[in-house]
Amino acid sequence: MLSNELTKSGRQETCLREIQDIYKEIYQGFLDQPKKIYLTEKDFEESPDYQYIDNLKHSYVKYDETQDNYKLLPLYYHGGVKVQDSKYYRKLYSILDGFPNIASCCIIVVRANTQIGRHNDMEPGWRAHITLDSGGGNDTGLIYENDGKKIKHIFSNGSLNIMQPKYNYHKGWNRNQNERVNLVIDFYNGRHANEMDLKKYFEEYNEVFYGLENMHDFYEAKRIFGSQYTQTYAEFLEGDLKYAS
Repeated sequence: MLSNELTKSGRQETCLREIQDIYKEIYQGFLDQPKKIYLTEKDFEESPDYQYIDNLKHSYVKYDETQDNYKLLPLYYHGGVKVQDSKYYRKLYSILDGFPNIASCCIIVVRANTQIGRHNDMEPGWRAHITLDSGGGNDTGLIYENDGKKIKHIFSNGSLNIMQPKYNYHKGWNRNQNERVNLVIDFYNGRHANEMDLKKYFEEYNEVFYGLENMHDFYEAKRIFGSQYTQTYAEFLEGDLKYAS
């Protein structure tokens, strides 16, 4: 397992600190943005049984632990793709444009009184959580395993945590009275980066989502057609609009 620490005084660390400094502004932009369209667990259903294969996170977790418990607002993809209206996230987008080796950025909203059991995700690389709103208390967080040790992180407002979702088995909870809102950034750690590893990272990350272009087009279809659009992502991938893999 590789270290979760960043290169000290490196550009990635600087970008994350800059984002932390404006977390209140990011959250206000999120609140001000009207008619937000989210991705939810229903978009990634594949079968009617109770073993839910989550195609967004590729984690095998119990269906009742994910059903309606989270929603995701995509913000940014590798290559400078800005998904939402820039006027609500102007400073954030400016920082992300200069963030080395970034794969994606999103906002994840987790429902109150929620717990998701121990699992790992399929996305390679590193993940930074910056808490925009804890949900009104300190009973929300993440426990993950790193080099045989259990690490507990409480999602307090403005806090930062970096872990590897594929290799650090983890579980999370939000027992606060309100929804928790986190900014999530997936990237490849500059401490370990070389040209070959970076190429492999972006290829693997793209494969996890069956193509980020496909994911983006699926989201745009949801945004354009609203409640009239009823396809799941799996059904979208079986159609004619997907990009060739």
